[in-house]
Amino acid sequence: FITYHFKWLLDEQVIVENYKDNGSWMDHMEQDYDSLDGVSYSRDSNKSSVVSYQNNNNNSILDYSVLGQIFELEFAFQDGVIDVYKIYENAPNRITTYETYFDISDIKGLQVWGDVKKISELTYKYA
Repeated sequence: FITYHFKWLLDEQVIVENYKDNGSWMDHMEQDYDSLDGVSYSRDSNKSSVVSYQNNNNNSILDYSVLGQIFELEFAFQDGVIDVYKIYENAPNRITTYETYFDISDIKGLQVWGDVKKISELTYKYA
């Protein structure tokens, strides 16, 4: 059983990546990101699954605008990576790419938690 965890440190522009394998948390990794890195997005036929979250930041204490209203996690099964995109002006812009420590096809489920009042839409797309 593997648990994968992403956490945004918004004011520091850092994404923390961590995972739990057989009940033990492994060392976390931090990655700086630029919310607009200039990398354009193109749907690759090798990218098999997309998860999209839309955040509604009304009444938010933190400024979530650095991530925009929508961000995407894209699981590239053949490449064994997870790409993170920010949707900016209706077009995805890559924030970063994670190389996973396990086979992505081992993912059995996804969980979203936190301030669920800010999540207004959760969409799964399969190609």
